[in-house]
This record gives sequence, structure tokens and C-alpha cells, in this order.
Amino acid sequence: MGVDLGTSSIKFTVLNEGFKEVYMASRGVEGGVFYNPEDALLIVKSELDIIASKFAGEVYVGFSGHSPSLVAMDEEGGSLESIIWLDNRAEPVVGDLARLLDEREWYTRTGLRLSHIFFPAKIEWIKRFKPRVFEKARWFTQFKDYI
Repeated sequence: MGVDLGTSSIKFTVLNEGFKEVYMASRGVEGGVFYNPEDALLIVKSELDIIASKFAGEVYVGFSGHSPSLVAMDEEGGSLESIIWLDNRAEPVVGDLARLLDEREWYTRTGLRLSHIFFPAKIEWIKRFKPRVFEKARWFTQFKDYI
């Protein structure tokens, strides 16, 4: 089974052992840029229950999703804040991060360009503009990994 966490819907596809499609569903998600991980998790759980009731035996699941998208998680694994790939709130902090390290050093240390799209800027934005969220955050993960 494949689960694709898209920006406007979550798609589910089940293939049989011969790789023939035997089930497909798409569930819309609300929020656009402010995509709620808890809502997405409920959609995934609900659809997985439906799929489990239709198919017996072992099911192997693979996830794909919009990336890079960040979810700040608390100690219990709940989401505190999410910033998906098309959310540009972190753009204002990029200049400040560039003053800490040049572009080449950012890439050498992280494998990423210095951009609001990637984790360093998103985490810095949360730290600066949502300090209570940052203090509660235990983990930062990709959206699909949160699900």
C-alpha cells in the first residue's frame, strides 16, 4: 500500500501481489499552507481502518509526502507546530542565519542550501517567533515521518 501525503489531499493505493491496483482512495485535507498534522493523522488512521477491513493478510505500507516539511513534536509525540514546504514564514530569518555561516558552510554541515524551505530556517523561525513551542519541542521531523 502506498500513502501519499499531498498538499491538498492524501491518496491511498493498494496493490496486490501482482502489483495490480485493487484499491484507491483520495481524501481531501484543509488548511493549505497551514496543514494540520493532527488532521492528516486522523485521515490516515481512518482510511487504514477501512483498508484493514477490506483486505486480510499482511500489508506493507510505504509513505511519500511533501518535503521538506517540518513538524515540531512534544515529549508525547504530539504535534506542536508544522511548517510545510510551501509555507514561507521562515523566509525572514534566512538573512540572519547567513550571517552565522556562509552558504558553502551551511551546505557542508547540513547538505542543504540556506533557504526558508529547509529545517534550519524553520526551526530558527519557531525559536524566534514561537518560543513556547520551541521550549516544548522534543523532536523536529518530516511530515510523513510524523504520520
